[in-house]
Amino acid sequence: MTWTPVRPIVVILGLSALFCVTYSSFTGRPILTIPEVGLLEKIVKFHCEMPEAQKDRFMLSFYNEDQVSEKKSYGMTTVLPGEKEAIITIIVKDFHEGHVVCEAKSQNNTSMDPMVSNQTFFKVIVPVESVHVEVSPLSKEVLEGDEITLHCVASKGTHLSYKWWMNGTQLDVASSRLDIKRAALQDTGIYSCMAYNIFNNSMNFTSMITHKVIQVKEHVLRPEISYTVERNGSQYHASIICHVNSNVPLTFMLYNQTGNTINTVTEALQRASFRIPIVLDQSMGTFYCGAKNDKLKGLSNNLTVHVVPVGGAVTLKVEYEMGQNFEVVGLTLRCGVNHGTHPSYQWFLNGSELPKKKKGNLYRISKEGHTLVLTTTNPDSFGSYYCLAMDSFDFNNNVSSKEFLVDKEVLNHLPIEVVALVFGCFLLVICLLTGCCIYGAIYPIRRTPVKPGFNWNVTDIKIKGEKSEDMEDSDLLKSTHLEDFGEMEVESVDEWPEIEKALQIHCMDEEDPEVHPSETS
Repeated sequence: MTWTPVRPIVVILGLSALFCVTYSSFTGRPILTIPEVGLLEKIVKFHCEMPEAQKDRFMLSFYNEDQVSEKKSYGMTTVLPGEKEAIITIIVKDFHEGHVVCEAKSQNNTSMDPMVSNQTFFKVIVPVESVHVEVSPLSKEVLEGDEITLHCVASKGTHLSYKWWMNGTQLDVASSRLDIKRAALQDTGIYSCMAYNIFNNSMNFTSMITHKVIQVKEHVLRPEISYTVERNGSQYHASIICHVNSNVPLTFMLYNQTGNTINTVTEALQRASFRIPIVLDQSMGTFYCGAKNDKLKGLSNNLTVHVVPVGGAVTLKVEYEMGQNFEVVGLTLRCGVNHGTHPSYQWFLNGSELPKKKKGNLYRISKEGHTLVLTTTNPDSFGSYYCLAMDSFDFNNNVSSKEFLVDKEVLNHLPIEVVALVFGCFLLVICLLTGCCIYGAIYPIRRTPVKPGFNWNVTDIKIKGEKSEDMEDSDLLKSTHLEDFGEMEVESVDEWPEIEKALQIHCMDEEDPEVHPSETS
């Protein structure tokens, strides 16, 4: 049998036909068509189109390729044989943003690998809401040289754009943060920001403009100056302390009142001490200190060094704390010395020193030591108290106060101030009553005549040749009522004629026949 080239060709054509029959149901990649942007909670449509009408049934899935692990699927639909396009409708959510793909998978041929469309990015617009300005780092004040950052923060919103203003002038900043690398005094002002986003160049969403006041303070060192006194044998020295609230190394200088530098301490943290000799009870002059480094410097206030030893009388003032019914519930003893610039105090009860760190709740000594508060009045606190004033640098120089006895009689005795107050009030009341009595005796009460009202009657009127006194009183009364009625004409203008007529009739009834003119004639 001879070999001919026709047989292999027939075999190849047969296999090709079988392959075409098997795979002709799907050729090419699906084409995804979606809008570039969607507005939150609005409806959009995703299209996935097959290259040509298919003979098999395909399942098309739309999902976010950036969130495959979380299986964020937009939806699925079926393409029936003879169809080539599938559409799904979604309500836009914020997590829908990302790279969307369409996956086509044959339902009849499970051995066929799924085909995936091209990636298309879908942007979700969330309208901006509630913008405010935050400052970092968080601090109560901004000093010169500080680096600060202002953030325009929105509670909601995506794909935002920003605008910044300082004191009403727009700045060339379009991001959400505004950096001030090295704050200066001219950076003080009102900073404002606004956030906005745009949907399809047709809808703008804009936040309210929010403000933040930034106050840049001059960073000047403010050294504090003070001094203490030390004794070394018969010599006395003043230790002048210069203190600054700073965590960087500084150079400290001590100056006298003429501005001459007395001493310098370098590379010191926060404080430096300068020791100078002094003479008691004599002014040693005025001093001030300075602190500086490469960027900062400052001077303290003036300090006069004049050490006066403790001396003179020591007074002990007593203050009572009163309860109900003027009952003494506590005592406060204050110790004071006539002169002395650096006094120290000690308290004694029955000759024994009271430690400042109390035991129990019998008493309390102030931080300065010159005040003793008896917080209880039980018998344990009874006794003889006195204070001792001395120099803080020399305990040998001291002066004692007089003793003050605290017992039941003292606690139950009304203070002189209380007695004087009560007696004074009582005396004032007596004086007022006496004055009233004297005034009443000299100026008796004068009764004013009662003004008649509308319901008045004229009685006991006698008509004679001349008007009697009663008649004159009647005329006076009548004229008085006429004045009253004149003042109240709105109410009585219609009633007075009747009253006058009734009065005339009444007077005629009361006429005396003996004095009538007709009878006398």
